[in-house]
Amino acid sequence: MVIPTIYEQLGSRFKSEWLNKPALLPHYEYMDAIKAAVTATSNHRTQLSDSGVHSPKGIAEQIRVKAAKDLVPVLKRASDHSDRTKAATDQRRKNLTTPKVDPTDPVAEMQRAEMRANLKPLSTGDRIAAAAKDPRVADAYLSAPAFLSGSNETERAQIDDLVAKQFHGDALQEIETERDALAVLDAVIDVGLTDLRKATDFENSPKQFDDWMHSLTPPKPTISESQPGVLRPSDIGPRTAAVASNSGI
Repeated sequence: MVIPTIYEQLGSRFKSEWLNKPALLPHYEYMDAIKAAVTATSNHRTQLSDSGVHSPKGIAEQIRVKAAKDLVPVLKRASDHSDRTKAATDQRRKNLTTPKVDPTDPVAEMQRAEMRANLKPLSTGDRIAAAAKDPRVADAYLSAPAFLSGSNETERAQIDDLVAKQFHGDALQEIETERDALAVLDAVIDVGLTDLRKATDFENSPKQFDDWMHSLTPPKPTISESQPGVLRPSDIGPRTAAVASNSGI
């Protein structure tokens, strides 16, 4: 019985139907690129070790050169892609329930103010029910601070979620699917970063690893300025140790 690697396990969490969605396919391609770069680095380390020519220090030095050239840029690209996509996805979610208010239409604003005044004496349950029933009421509520409707931020978040589900169900589902796919990519980035630390013999030297990462200079972009730069701990952000601890090179 062949035990799947951590990359294969994570890859199985990327649903097959997601591969047919053009917006999600790049996430899988980044996952595949990380796996390939880690595998190449691991194989190179094995070759150096099996040759019997190099000392442990010499192997580590050569692996760091290779990783800086091949593995680090892949992780950097994947991390940047994930961050950009999450920011765009968050904005899409916000736009779902952000009322499109025309500041040059005072009559419409008076109508919204009247609706908020009518909402103010209601109970929380009645306000939520009113917003769920009529999108105009929901727009009036969400277009102003919660207290103008006799509400608070907790209730506002509940109404925001309800309105998104009630009136924008399909778009909300697409956003949730995007977030699920990105979570798998982030897990692969976590493991790739852990494997990078292990392969370069920095597993037990986090400070030295950070210093090494900061010492790397960005490679020249091959296509545009959005191409790979330097991967630093601040670029990657907090990663899940529980996932990463299952990986090894």
